[in-house]
Amino acid sequence: MRVFSIRGNNPSYWLTEPLTDEDPLKSASRKDLPTVKREAVARFNAMAHAAMQPTDWMIARELEGGDPMTEDWKDWRASIRSAANIATYDANNAESIKEVDSVILVIPPDPDHQEPEPPLL
Repeated sequence: MRVFSIRGNNPSYWLTEPLTDEDPLKSASRKDLPTVKREAVARFNAMAHAAMQPTDWMIARELEGGDPMTEDWKDWRASIRSAANIATYDANNAESIKEVDSVILVIPPDPDHQEPEPPLL
C-alpha cells in the first residue's frame, strides 16, 4: 500500500489511495495528535529556513571579515526565528488536532519589501 500525504487544508490526514476526482478524504485516515504536531513543527522550521536562506550569504560575508549584515536584516531574521518558535510552542501545546491545524506561521516582509502601488481606477 502506498501512502500519500495531503497538504494544505487537510494536513492531518493520510491518504491511502491515489487522488481521483472523487472526495479525497473518502479513503483517508486521521493521523494521531503527536504525528500532526511533529509535522507542523517540521513545516514551520522549513518555512523559516526557506525565508532566511536567501540572506545566508550576508552572514557568511560578515563571518569572513566582509561588510557586516545591517541591523534591519538581523532584526528581520530574528523576527522569523521568533515567529517560528511561537508557532512551534503553540502547536506543541495544542490539545487537539484542530488546534494544531489552526496554528499559522506568518513570515514578516523583509526590510527591502515595498508595498505595490494600488491600481488606478
